[in-house]
Amino acid sequence: MLSRILPALVLLCLAACAPQPRQLTLYSASAETRVFSNPVGFAFPDGVSLEHIFDQRSGELLSVDEAASVASAVSVVPPPSEVAACAHVWRHAFVFYDAEGVPLGALAYCAECGAVVIIGPEDPGVGLERLRYNGAELNRIIEAHGLTVEPEYPE
Repeated sequence: MLSRILPALVLLCLAACAPQPRQLTLYSASAETRVFSNPVGFAFPDGVSLEHIFDQRSGELLSVDEAASVASAVSVVPPPSEVAACAHVWRHAFVFYDAEGVPLGALAYCAECGAVVIIGPEDPGVGLERLRYNGAELNRIIEAHGLTVEPEYPE
């Protein structure tokens, strides 16, 4: 009897003791959020401000509900046993702005592999392999603004 109960107790203990995902809420002080799309991907070189990468007027303005959904779409998870191999093409970015139109930070993601990167002071500094996002929700918002989720390759 004990030999049947002991493995179940061990599994329950491991599940209860395992680190749980930590939900992030990004840039809660932002006044507006805009989505940007680039078929060849965005680059985020060190030392270059987001104002030089994103022209606020060219991004699609998100509704308050969409912005809240994006801000809470990312969580930090325990380290994985393997990391997906991908070149990470950041084709989509959500940029958070203050009331004066200055970018506070951004959330960019690679729809091919599921990697997400946080640019700016709210980056938790845990590495790409530990950040997860709600892809279905982000894709829904992107498509609602007439942008393409899948990359468009020239023929």
